[in-house]
Amino acid sequence: MPADRGVEPELSRPLALDDIQAGGSVVKFTASDEERDHLARRFDLPEVEQLIADFKVTRGASGIPIRVIGRVRARVSQRCVVSLQIFSSDVSEEIEVEFVPGDDAAVADDFAAEGADSEALDGDQIDLGELAAQHLALALDPYPRKPGAEPPIWSKGSENKEESPPDSPFSVLSELRKKKL
Repeated sequence: MPADRGVEPELSRPLALDDIQAGGSVVKFTASDEERDHLARRFDLPEVEQLIADFKVTRGASGIPIRVIGRVRARVSQRCVVSLQIFSSDVSEEIEVEFVPGDDAAVADDFAAEGADSEALDGDQIDLGELAAQHLALALDPYPRKPGAEPPIWSKGSENKEESPPDSPFSVLSELRKKKL
């Protein structure tokens, strides 16, 4: 789950593997105004109003895997796909990820516990900020709809039957057939 080399993540909270306590480490953080602005641009949102992450990080008996369990909560502004109005919505995403050695995600999947996502462990730290950002992206509704937004009602034009367009192209043929009989 490392960010692309040379590109600084919008939300970065690195945790060195050596800093994980024997009973596990609790890590909580809130994104700053600048970080939320960067995340809004990254995810094409009008605004990320709030982002809070709450994680517990533990190590396996042998030191591996590194397990991260927690939740990301956010309040975001999105544009309604029906009305195009901007509205706020709350997002909450549970996270359960295991970081295991290896560069290949398929290898990581072999080591991960059932029900947990797996990530290849790269280096001697994990970035909990990037983990939170990725799970925020997964939790966003790809087709956000403002509560109460109704699609437009398409009218068929005038109520006068002579002026209204035919229901289908074949209705014209049906009328011609009636005239010939």
